[in-house]
Formats: sequence, C-alpha cells, structure tokens
Amino acid sequence: MEIILAIVVIILDFFSKIWVKENLPYGVSQEFWPKLLNLHYTKNTGAAFSILTGQRFLLTALSSLAVVFLILGRNKIIEDNNVMRLIYGLILGGTCGNLIDRLLYGYVIDFLEFGFFKFPVFNLADSALTLGVFLMVLLLVSELVKGGHQ
Repeated sequence: MEIILAIVVIILDFFSKIWVKENLPYGVSQEFWPKLLNLHYTKNTGAAFSILTGQRFLLTALSSLAVVFLILGRNKIIEDNNVMRLIYGLILGGTCGNLIDRLLYGYVIDFLEFGFFKFPVFNLADSALTLGVFLMVLLLVSELVKGGHQ
C-alpha cells in the first residue's frame, strides 16, 4: 500500500510539473480557483520556505539520504501500522518528487499558491510531505496522550 501511494505521489507530482513547465508563463500568478488557489510557476533553489537557497549539492545530498533512510528503515518505521503506512507513502513520495526535480533541473518546480493569504508557492510533493508530517505529529500526540492515561 505505502509503496503504491509513494509511486502515485511521484507520478502526479512529476506530470503536474511537466504540465506547468509547458503551459504556464514563468513568474506570473494566474487565478485558478477564485480567491482560493492560484497557479504560479516558479523555481525554488532552496528547501521549504526557500531555506538554504542555492545549496543544490547539500539539498540533493540530504534528500538522497532521506530517501535511503526511508527505504532501509521501512519495516522499522511502519511496524504493521496502517496509519504509518499512509504517512510513509506520503513522505517517501514527496521526498522523491522533489529529489527528482533537483537531479533533473537543479531546482524544484513550485506552482501552487494560496489566493487568500500570502504563503510560499509549493507543489504536490510538498503537499504530500506536509500532510505526512502533520499526520505523524497527530499520531505521536495521540500515542503520548493514550500512554499518559494508562
């Protein structure tokens, strides 16, 4: 299940970015869903929120190490937990999606922009990663609360 989810995330992310490169003008915000979501093709040479901008080698190395860690630690991370399978698939797929960009282009293609407040432009891989981390935090908090009541 988790590997299939990761592959789906990678494929959707990859082809959405190809579509963006071929169909959207660079640097121009276009309303997609009025007042909610804009399409804004941009190139991010950093990590989340443009942290470490221009550090291509470092970010590629860190992403590669994260993928290796996730693959090698798969059985330990998941431990027959369906929620962890979902989390794992989202995080692995998101990490691979952005790593593919770094390897192909030297930057990550971002194109999703909230229309209702100022927030950095992001992509589907970022969304999968963020959702995976959010679910992991919820799971950990849930386990801590449950453990505190026993």
